[in-house]
Amino acid sequence: MNTRICIPCLLWTLGLAGMLPAAILGGCDKGDAASGTPSSKAIAVAPEFVDTDFGFRATPPMDWRVASSQVVTVPGKVVKVWANEGMRTIVAFTQEPGQPVSAGQLLIATVGPMTQLGCKVSYQSVVKISGMDAMSVKLTGLGTGAGIGGGSVQTYQHWIAIPKGNRVLVLLLTSPDATKDGAAKAFEEMVRSVKVE
Repeated sequence: MNTRICIPCLLWTLGLAGMLPAAILGGCDKGDAASGTPSSKAIAVAPEFVDTDFGFRATPPMDWRVASSQVVTVPGKVVKVWANEGMRTIVAFTQEPGQPVSAGQLLIATVGPMTQLGCKVSYQSVVKISGMDAMSVKLTGLGTGAGIGGGSVQTYQHWIAIPKGNRVLVLLLTSPDATKDGAAKAFEEMVRSVKVE
């Protein structure tokens, strides 16, 4: 039986503002290692996803499928997982740092540790999403294609973090770098559709 090993091991620190929960470096693929698909039990995606807990809505890519939250490990509450062939995942999850944080603080707390781990950050900025400040970070590093760390595959990630009060909504795309183009475009379209209430 083939198994895939993932190493979810980054402590996301926030300097003087305190400490955010430990953050996974990417979605861990616990699906079929032989085929490279994140889950064999994926179902069709609805036109728009609505989350009433955090209070956001988004339109996921049409050719992506909903996957079980068991295919990823994240340091927070998984809201939804979408998967596409070739180990690509989009994970929406929430974190509760215990105090309000800014998008700028999240940016600093993410870029430094990821750079120290050997990742190359190609983009970092505070952007507007649904009229709110949000962190946006694009990076590549060695990993499994399904996550950074524990492998030799160049892996691409795009992190979006939207703070709201004492909570943070994180949207995370993970893809093998060599095949990221379509996934990156689909993720960016999804991010443009996000509305936070």
